[in-house]
Amino acid sequence: MSDDEIRAKLSSADVQELHGIEKRLVSMFADYAPPPMAPGIIDAGRESPRTYIALRGNPSNPGEEVRPGFLTALGGGDIPDPPLHAKSTGRRQALATWISSQENPLFARVMANRLWQYHFGAGLLKTSSDFGTRAGLPSHPELLDWLAVEFVERKFSLKSMHKLLMMTSAYRRSSNATESAQELDPGNTLLSHMNRRRLQSEEIRDAILQASGSLNLKVGGIPVVPPLETEELFGIIGKPEQAWVVSENPEEHTRRSIYLLSRRTFQQPLFEAFDTPDGILSCSRRNESTTAPQSLALFNSTFVQDQARTLAAKVQTIEEAWRRVLGRDPAEPERAAAAEFLERQTARMGSRSAAIAELVRGMMNLNEFLYVD
Repeated sequence: MSDDEIRAKLSSADVQELHGIEKRLVSMFADYAPPPMAPGIIDAGRESPRTYIALRGNPSNPGEEVRPGFLTALGGGDIPDPPLHAKSTGRRQALATWISSQENPLFARVMANRLWQYHFGAGLLKTSSDFGTRAGLPSHPELLDWLAVEFVERKFSLKSMHKLLMMTSAYRRSSNATESAQELDPGNTLLSHMNRRRLQSEEIRDAILQASGSLNLKVGGIPVVPPLETEELFGIIGKPEQAWVVSENPEEHTRRSIYLLSRRTFQQPLFEAFDTPDGILSCSRRNESTTAPQSLALFNSTFVQDQARTLAAKVQTIEEAWRRVLGRDPAEPERAAAAEFLERQTARMGSRSAAIAELVRGMMNLNEFLYVD
């Protein structure tokens, strides 16, 4: 008999009881879900496939076995066989131990140079991805060596090294160079003043959210997918509604940029305009270009307009707008120009709040907002 024929022979009470059983069975698996998983690489066991040098290029004709070890150009060294009771080859641990060994100063030097680059715009060795024979010479070799040793002695603590660099007198200097410094050291190799730098793309977005008072400082959690306009999703692989599923909670949309979903084949327009690295290739140092799309993104994007309106609802005076966006009081000529602009825009738009939104949107496009002096 088929299911339909069986059900036809049941009484109404039996049918109701059957439905009740079905509901209880379904409810038992209501919260069922697979455990959290993350893609990763693991050893298959203690033994690993052997590697041989193919004779005459023929893989079916193996020659001498190649034992696991480190590049001879970087000091070399063999990896010992794991203990008999081991459940893995131990090669990853051996690599980590070799990298962090005090007998291998290259890692500490490269990392110290990168840290310096992040804070000062350029490393002590300009070719941050090339410490080889084709690289240049460090501008301050003794300083680079000292930072490398200090990094090891601080047990590779990045937080400690960031604090160390940011408390130096070199980091705390102004970007205003003296005439003698510009004449004697135009490239600022000797760091007589700080190199002026533009905020990176993620920093620009976070700075706008901070100025508007919308920045969500929540820590951790799953990646956030903020809303984007249809034209901003141009080029995304797949259907936008499936490839870019916006996070349901609106409060998540204003979290720091580090928590936004990042796809290797798609960049948000604001990030792309301000030189966010390609998601496929490695990038040792970001470019800093000046292009027309940058102004268009900062002035016309829905994100900036929304944040400008949010800020306009919180400020009443020109002084408040200056403090929120630029962190200072306006000079008298700036105050007069802003007052004239607000009067004209209020008459034109019929709303002072809308006029203030236009004012702060323009302020978010100022170099003073986008650059660190």
